[in-house]
Amino acid sequence: MALDILAMAPLYQAPAINRIGPKTDPSKRPADPLKPLVLSRTKLTTIEAKRIMSILDEAIYKEELEDLDAVHREEKISLEELRRRHKVLVGEFAQIREEREINSKKRMEAEQEMVRMVRAATLIQALWKGYLVRSLLRSKKKRGKGKAKDKEKGKQKGKEKGKGKK
Repeated sequence: MALDILAMAPLYQAPAINRIGPKTDPSKRPADPLKPLVLSRTKLTTIEAKRIMSILDEAIYKEELEDLDAVHREEKISLEELRRRHKVLVGEFAQIREEREINSKKRMEAEQEMVRMVRAATLIQALWKGYLVRSLLRSKKKRGKGKAKDKEKGKQKGKEKGKGKK
């Protein structure tokens, strides 16, 4: 890519001033006019080098920009894919959370029902035991009262009749 830009842009060509006419003896040439020519040649070379460097910098910058743009497009595509996945996962997570809440409510209701049933069973057992104990006490009282009455009757009868206990 950098070569394409260099091929398209015309490079600076040295002016005709640098070309020296017929070769003459160096001692016969004036010394002063050559010095400015040499300086201008270095200036032109520096300007030319700067221009080439700037063209290369622009080419490199454009290439880097294109590379970064390609990376950016790829990352944008992957970001969109991640966003879609995230959206799906958020939906699934919301469903899971709702299911957990429903399950915890069911569990709490089941525990409350179990507590209620245990209390009811305990109450039934307590009432049944109380009933049994009371019925046993009544039967003992009846037996005890009956025997006590029989003993008293027997004693009274025995005293009267003179008969003892059988």
